[in-house]
Amino acid sequence: MAGMAAKRSGWLIAMLLGVAAIVLIGTGFVNALPSMISGASRQAPIVVSQPPAVDFAAGPLLDSGYDVSFPQCGRLLPAPTEGFAIVGIHGGRPFADQPCFPDQAWWAQQHNGFAVYMNTEFTGEGDPAALGREMADDVAIRIRMQYLPEQTPVWLDVETDNYWRGTPEQHNALISAIANRLTELGHPVGVYSAPNLWRTITGGADPGMPIWLAIGKGTREKAENACGRVGFGGQTPSLVQWVQVAEDGALLDHNLICPGVTPTGLLLPTSSWQAGT
Repeated sequence: MAGMAAKRSGWLIAMLLGVAAIVLIGTGFVNALPSMISGASRQAPIVVSQPPAVDFAAGPLLDSGYDVSFPQCGRLLPAPTEGFAIVGIHGGRPFADQPCFPDQAWWAQQHNGFAVYMNTEFTGEGDPAALGREMADDVAIRIRMQYLPEQTPVWLDVETDNYWRGTPEQHNALISAIANRLTELGHPVGVYSAPNLWRTITGGADPGMPIWLAIGKGTREKAENACGRVGFGGQTPSLVQWVQVAEDGALLDHNLICPGVTPTGLLLPTSSWQAGT
């Protein structure tokens, strides 16, 4: 009797394993397993053709800087330094006005280098490529309205705080369309995100452009350590952002140019623009 029970138990286990294998194969889990283990993405890379950028081979005199946007409206910003600043164009969502953009853009230009960033999202409605181009055109207009040069680098903010209700393929089509439309208009582009956010939104696709890595609350030392690791999409970061308490007790975004990175195309040198070159 014990032998019969053991045989039945073995048969039941084998049957359950077989059913589980069928389910996993059907869901694509088995096919995805190698890429999950290696960290690679099954999504096609995003391909971006960068325009000529204003040379900034020497970089700013300081390798650190700040980024600000509408949360800093009404706050006293740090005194301009020989580093750099990056300013948000939108009020948290694409097409939304950022009431402090004019003042913050002026403040950013008092640094050695500056750039801007834009919000991105896909609500699941419409053609993502067409919507991406529309978002890019809107950003280009806002840049021109502030009399900023067309070579101003634009960073694409890709975060789950915004709406992402399509598929990774749709999201990647939108990101690609934004980036390539901006480059057509003369703006070098990069992308800002964090590993989990990027993987959730894009499936971990290679972004095809420089990356600006967010590491959350931390220190300069933590940011320096992050420079030597893979950021997201299989790329190592060009810039790393960490959040630190400012003198007024509020949180402020700090940024670092990673060692060995030439910031041409990442930041616009203020001196060359002011000289009219």
